[in-house]
Amino acid sequence: MLVYVTVGSTGFDALVSAVCSEEFFRTLADRGFHRLIVQYGSSSEAFDLPKTVSGQYGVSVEGFSYTRMPQQYVEQADLIICHAGTGSILEALHAGKPAIVVPNHELMDSHQSEISLELAAAEYLLVSEPDQLARVVDSGKYMGLVPYAHADPRPIGEILDEESSRTNRDPEWKKAFVKYMNAELALTNERFPVMGLATVDLEGRPAVRMVSPRGFVGDGFLKVNSSDHGQWSSDVLTFCTHAKSNKVQELVNTNDIQAICWLPNIKVQIRCSGHAHLLFHPDNPNYTTLSLDMRHRVWPRDGTPEEEREAREEQKEIQRFGGSVEPLVNGAVEIDVGYIREQAYLHHSPVLQAWYSWPAPGKIRSADASLYPMEIPKIKDKEESEKYEANARRNYVLIFIDVNQVDIVDLNESTRRIHTRRSDTSWSVANVNP
Repeated sequence: MLVYVTVGSTGFDALVSAVCSEEFFRTLADRGFHRLIVQYGSSSEAFDLPKTVSGQYGVSVEGFSYTRMPQQYVEQADLIICHAGTGSILEALHAGKPAIVVPNHELMDSHQSEISLELAAAEYLLVSEPDQLARVVDSGKYMGLVPYAHADPRPIGEILDEESSRTNRDPEWKKAFVKYMNAELALTNERFPVMGLATVDLEGRPAVRMVSPRGFVGDGFLKVNSSDHGQWSSDVLTFCTHAKSNKVQELVNTNDIQAICWLPNIKVQIRCSGHAHLLFHPDNPNYTTLSLDMRHRVWPRDGTPEEEREAREEQKEIQRFGGSVEPLVNGAVEIDVGYIREQAYLHHSPVLQAWYSWPAPGKIRSADASLYPMEIPKIKDKEESEKYEANARRNYVLIFIDVNQVDIVDLNESTRRIHTRRSDTSWSVANVNP
């Protein structure tokens, strides 16, 4: 029996390390597996197998970084373990193979994790964290999964959208944002797409750079507080930056921004306009309390049937008095912005965390190589390691984007919709010429 493990086009050190552990090999042997194939992407260093383990448990091992013919391994596999990339998930489901999905929380996208959880709730697959993987395999629950319904011709994204829209209070633009991003990821199997962030420099000229969103507050690892178990959602988009970067000064001076992305495979452009609100570390000299009151931007993720009926009645009333309005239902919740900022920092890779300890971006590079550690945990001197860790946290800035307009162009459908915030709780939508 064969287990096929795939991390996709990037890397996933935690997953690769988990399947190389003695505990995992012991579990494979106990469950009757005798062959393991690992596609480890850029995580070659994590593919570090103790020489005696394979022979000790009678499980042969093959590993490679990439393959042009993954389908052959999918077809041969008796169990597939994969990251939460939509393409990898669909490949396993369409092949009729039991799958265990392991979300990579270090990546930018949280929506892939949400899709895997939706599918797990429907018992199409199992979801596991890396450190729980051996126990999930040992449970044998993968043998009782529901086969994916091939009879439904729609893409799985549409099926999930239909199921979640019954209680999903997110504004329509965010639903579209998530849908289009997932569609692009399914075709590329890449990370969360980058966006161009446009600001105004200190001389009044336009400035633009590519940035990677961290996601929406309330989604994925960006929980609103330590007791949040995924029950809150928002339309607040987040980015991060170095406290000494030029864009910090630009945003402090003028916080108007536009963020835009082009999704080439599905021919969709998304442009978000709004205001940036910066949260520095408390030890940073620029620290102030967050200027955005997010209590008016957060609401319960799902509603009761009674609440949903009330929301529909409210929508009818608003439409009766003249407009296409998308009502939201906000809830009272304690927002811990320091906790959100800390989670955003912790879910970066060690290499990116180390970058925040470096000197100011854009300045002349020093000849002192010690100023540029690649990974702080690998610094052997404890005092030095703590110094760089403190610098990294002090230089880490989380940017909250209070979106007030979203312009979505879908060239496949020849549509363009402009969503404009009317108040804390409602948006208007205009269909305009592309």
